[in-house]
Amino acid sequence: MELLPAYVSYDFLEELTKNTQIDLLDTNSASDNKSRMELVQLLLKGVCIYLDKTYEEIDNLIQNKQINELLLILIKSERKKIVYVKDEFQSIVKEPFGEKCSCKSQFKQFFLSNFCSSISNKMEKESGMMFHTMSKPETYQRISQSQLLPMVIDEPKNWSFIKKFYQPHHSIIITDPYLIANQQNKHVVGLLENFIDNEIKCTYQITFFFSRGSFNKLADKIPSELSKRIKWIEEELQNKFRTHKIEVEWIIYSKDDFHDRFIISNSFMIYSGHSFDLIKND
Repeated sequence: MELLPAYVSYDFLEELTKNTQIDLLDTNSASDNKSRMELVQLLLKGVCIYLDKTYEEIDNLIQNKQINELLLILIKSERKKIVYVKDEFQSIVKEPFGEKCSCKSQFKQFFLSNFCSSISNKMEKESGMMFHTMSKPETYQRISQSQLLPMVIDEPKNWSFIKKFYQPHHSIIITDPYLIANQQNKHVVGLLENFIDNEIKCTYQITFFFSRGSFNKLADKIPSELSKRIKWIEEELQNKFRTHKIEVEWIIYSKDDFHDRFIISNSFMIYSGHSFDLIKND
């Protein structure tokens, strides 16, 4: 699986590893050090690091012994690749971010040492990218948490509960074999209402993944009926999100039917053993 590209400042790594009494590579570290230890594990295994220094600068720091032992271990660890870049993040910040913001941006996450939380929160909402700072080391847990949400019979529910799982993102895949088996699946639009942030400025990409097998009952009407139902959902999305630029892609799975449903973005995944139309007004 391809690792998400992350821009990591050298200052962030220094701050992360400044306490030489912590074994950041020890998975049995004491609980008070757990956040930092797990954050290092994320950097080692969960992202592709784009470091904001050149290779020569890092080499000079090592040669002159201006780098702490833990940071040296981290940089020389078993990572297959660290990409050395410089000043790329500053070039983004200096320009109006809304104009620079793009779903196709190289970086999906940023690890920064001292960056104003109000600015980072604003940029997260506008860009759909994630920002981690040392002032809030627990933020990494947004992409490593797991929670089971039971549905209680006769307890009223709507899709608003899903907002508590929200994380910054700018693209989403929704898989459901029966996604448009009904003529008007309003639940799909209702679900997306609780995922798409009103402040996002970049293009929001939606991919729907469903099964051709669920349309066998339509026989020779499949092409025209599919086209009609797809058009209906796209028009509903455009009407609902008039201030957003939305790109919609449809993928029809033509082999054996699949069953389980997934919502997958560039920073989280939600799994359901039931159809997304489980929650209805009635």
